[in-house]
Amino acid sequence: MAIYHKTLQYHEDTTEKRSLNDKDIKFLMELQKEMNTQDTTGTAEPRFWVIKGSERVRDDENADELVLQADGSTVTSTTEETVKYLNDNILSDCNINRENCKIGKGCILDFILMYTEDGEEEYEDLIAEEVNEFLANNGYDDVRIVGISFRPVVYPNTMFLTEKEAREHLERNHYHYSEDAHTYCMCAWRSPEVWWLWKILREVKWDELRQDV
Repeated sequence: MAIYHKTLQYHEDTTEKRSLNDKDIKFLMELQKEMNTQDTTGTAEPRFWVIKGSERVRDDENADELVLQADGSTVTSTTEETVKYLNDNILSDCNINRENCKIGKGCILDFILMYTEDGEEEYEDLIAEEVNEFLANNGYDDVRIVGISFRPVVYPNTMFLTEKEAREHLERNHYHYSEDAHTYCMCAWRSPEVWWLWKILREVKWDELRQDV
């Protein structure tokens, strides 16, 4: 069931009104040309653009990446980095009764442990929790592997009438978004007010209003 907040209230219109000026008309004409000539991307009318990207969320069940946390801080950002960190900084410091012990990214389970025993190369498939148990048993109680997934997200407070402006905004403010952020076209579905405003912006002969300015 939909939830309707009790915020739909009205007050007196105190906005000072003015007539269109030449600068307004020039802007509307340029906007109209951009709206009418840009690619539709196969999206229904009325179209607008947003910024879409992804966010990292904790997910131990269906992880995209397995990262390493130490003292509550994340020290790696990918499974490959986690493997390198374990080999360079932890396995070499543990008293392991196996020769040439290394860990790698697994194909069957999360990780694969590789070592030499009686002159033969041996392999063990491990899940992340088994590696965490190993870390805890070797004095690394503050180090733990956790799962991270990437969830698509449409960033709030983004709305552009043209893809050009959306792209320029992203170029100027890329540091506020994820590395895979991009412009994304959407439709204002069943929104009569947006549809009518969009139609006015695209169809009115703004240059004819110059005579009245």
